[in-house]
Amino acid sequence: METTFGDYLMDSDTLLSIIIPAYNVEYFIARTLNTFISQNLDDCEIIVVNDGSKDKTLQIIEKIAQQESRIKVIDQENKGVSVARNVGLENASGKYIYFMDSDDTISDGTLDFWRNLLA
Repeated sequence: METTFGDYLMDSDTLLSIIIPAYNVEYFIARTLNTFISQNLDDCEIIVVNDGSKDKTLQIIEKIAQQESRIKVIDQENKGVSVARNVGLENASGKYIYFMDSDDTISDGTLDFWRNLLA
């Protein structure tokens, strides 16, 4: 029997993969990531795809990722937001996918809301 992508996701302990493409957002990315870190990430992963930023975005992401094991950092040449999202999707292990912009934030309790709704 052939294994499909869906079969792989069903075997994962990760419920939600949060994909964040990032390009030259050094003034916003820490705030964005901290809104997730301040919540329960037990069954979530955050995949940040640095899309060839020329500012300090990558350094900020890497520093935060050193302190939070659920953050995966992918660095690539600038290819645009659509390609960055697709790269994140290819590296996701969650049963569900949530796309987030690199300058957005979420309210306290948002992950618990989605976790209760999806689990």
